[in-house]
Amino acid sequence: MPSFVEVGGEKVDNLWFVIDTSGSISIEALSNAFGEVKAAIEQFDYLTGKLSFFDTRVSEPKDFDSIEDLKNIEPVGGGGTSFHCIFEYMKEKFTDEYPTAVIVLTDGYASYPDEAIALRVPVLWIIAGENREDAPWGVTIHIQ
Repeated sequence: MPSFVEVGGEKVDNLWFVIDTSGSISIEALSNAFGEVKAAIEQFDYLTGKLSFFDTRVSEPKDFDSIEDLKNIEPVGGGGTSFHCIFEYMKEKFTDEYPTAVIVLTDGYASYPDEAIALRVPVLWIIAGENREDAPWGVTIHIQ
């Protein structure tokens, strides 16, 4: 996250958080993912972004700029897992402006698409669970 901070300020905007809600994600892991988004909001004085959920489809992004906004966003999903759908959705639906960065919160149980699908948008993979490998591209952070 620090690489997205503007020089001389604490403003981070237009981030797209995408949380894995596939069948392999536990309630605890989903709660931890929300905790990571909350921590990002708390880290910066001003953070704007969108939050979606994905399994093999991506939910419509919901805007947020405060922790209070997160309380009104309900997770959806529960099927298989596809990382491809995230970037296909971005290309199709973010027609005016791509996000500054995509932050994918997942357990990593899916095949990764080629990096070109990210359209040069920086991607941060936050992978939950033990003994998980890094994503083949982008930046990977491991959490429990």
